[in-house]
Amino acid sequence: MLGNMISVAYTDVAQMLFILVGLFSSLPFVLSNEKVGSITEEHRKWLGSLSPAYVALWCDLLVAMSLGTIPWQAYFQRVLSMKSSTQAQVLSFVGALGALVLAVPPALLGIAGSSADWSNTTFGVSPVGTNQSSLILPLVIHEFTPELVSLLGLGAISAAVMSSMDSSVLATSSMFTHNIYHEMFRLNASKRELGCVQVFSVVFFGCVSMAIAIWSSAIYGMFILAADIVFVTVFPQLTAVLFLPKLVNRAGACAGFCLGLVLRLGAGEPILGLPTWIYFPCYSEDHGGQLFPFRTSSMLASLATMLLVSAAVSPGRFKWVVGRAVPVTQDSCDDDLAESCGSARCHTTNGRFKLVVGSGQPLSQDSCDDDLAESCGTANGMRLKCKDSGQDVEMELQKMQHGTHE
Repeated sequence: MLGNMISVAYTDVAQMLFILVGLFSSLPFVLSNEKVGSITEEHRKWLGSLSPAYVALWCDLLVAMSLGTIPWQAYFQRVLSMKSSTQAQVLSFVGALGALVLAVPPALLGIAGSSADWSNTTFGVSPVGTNQSSLILPLVIHEFTPELVSLLGLGAISAAVMSSMDSSVLATSSMFTHNIYHEMFRLNASKRELGCVQVFSVVFFGCVSMAIAIWSSAIYGMFILAADIVFVTVFPQLTAVLFLPKLVNRAGACAGFCLGLVLRLGAGEPILGLPTWIYFPCYSEDHGGQLFPFRTSSMLASLATMLLVSAAVSPGRFKWVVGRAVPVTQDSCDDDLAESCGSARCHTTNGRFKLVVGSGQPLSQDSCDDDLAESCGTANGMRLKCKDSGQDVEMELQKMQHGTHE
């Protein structure tokens, strides 16, 4: 009861209370401080301007930040922890509205910081003018609120960071433990062993995260970069799985992921110090590099590659539709398969039979069905069938409970 999602759920409640109390209590003190000018009269300082050359790039970033945060493990942790799909839907919509509400106090605090007179503060100069705009929120709370309120406000910022960090560390360690360690190396691992591995991975990934946080000075940049890369590489995978499951396969998914990652890294990333070696249209050194919506373009290219490669590696071979029967003898199964279904053969793996389709194509589906039923599928009144399909080239034979199963 003290670990995993239980701990995340309880800490989320406490962190949310800190955020609400800290931010909303800081806001009136900051806006009424004598060192902060009128945010309406000083609107030119914080409103800014948008050059036409950057319109496409800002739209690209808007799409990436809106859709790139959907496949995050922190979100799916909470969705999959719900007792029903209705609760998951309510969580999603309420969470989105709550995020909009909680974005108001930080925005107003940032506006106040840009309108303030920093020459009379302990910091001395405006963070915006010294290219330290990422520090403006904690500095505004520290400089323009009473000490007690300042502690609450800074605690709110820490709570906001922790609410994302603990979920991310838990998600990363869970994926490593179950998807990599368990599935690839230790299929027979006990629950106790997996628990120990997860504890170790939490500590390890926590240390890695701490090192990255200390090394990087771009706090918000790292957050945007995370959504950026997930949008290009993972969002197409999630879209295909949910809406196009019959049109994609493993080969297509791998190809799409790799292409999206290459395109995104090739576009360059100043935060990571990655040079640009893929120059999208409208590239301009005078305007800071890429002006083309390369994130959305890379995402669409990844999705298109996934669909094309999936279609290319599925040339209409036969797929085995398996009933509750298992082959009577392996020799007779091999002989009949070779005679009627091309160069397919039958062999055992872990005590189960598997039909492996070779380069030959079945001569006819009727003869294939008849021979399969005669030698491999007459037990218990059920039968095997051979079906023309463009998906798998092999299917494991196993006992099913009802009818046939692909």
